[in-house]
Amino acid sequence: MVSHIHGVAHCLNKSTYLAISIHIVYYYYISHVSIEPLIRQYATAFDGTPKTSFPIELFDSLFATTFHITKEEFNPGFEQKLENKWMHTIIDRAQVKSTHEAYMEKGTSLTLVHCNEIGIGLVDCEFMLKNSDEETKVRLVFTIRDHKIVHAKTVDSSTAVLRAQVGETIWRSN
Repeated sequence: MVSHIHGVAHCLNKSTYLAISIHIVYYYYISHVSIEPLIRQYATAFDGTPKTSFPIELFDSLFATTFHITKEEFNPGFEQKLENKWMHTIIDRAQVKSTHEAYMEKGTSLTLVHCNEIGIGLVDCEFMLKNSDEETKVRLVFTIRDHKIVHAKTVDSSTAVLRAQVGETIWRSN
């Protein structure tokens, strides 16, 4: 990861470059713990058999109390150039929990297709969701802080993943 900032080193003074390098090395080699095993464990709880009990401890260990999802959808009003291209809907932690409980009661099967780190504290995951009512792929970019997921953004293409990365970088700097 440190090599990624060498290309912009000419724009930074020595102390800024050193601080960024130390932060990256610290994150990746000292404090970094992959969240992928916990995501896999959570996904395997949705094994396709209907359940009345929800794994609340697992949910709480994976999702931060401030967790929310930003759902990005194409805005049909954009065609007339009167509105923004994308509509954003915020789904809070309680709504996510109740949705997951309903999926578990239906006997939903959740398969982790891929889980890739795409930046510091950013993970791109794709899931296959299947039950008697639907079969769909869901792709999310997760923001990780203190070993928990604090934010998820729905994405549907590589371009959307890049937009999510840039958005999270800008959001963190504020």
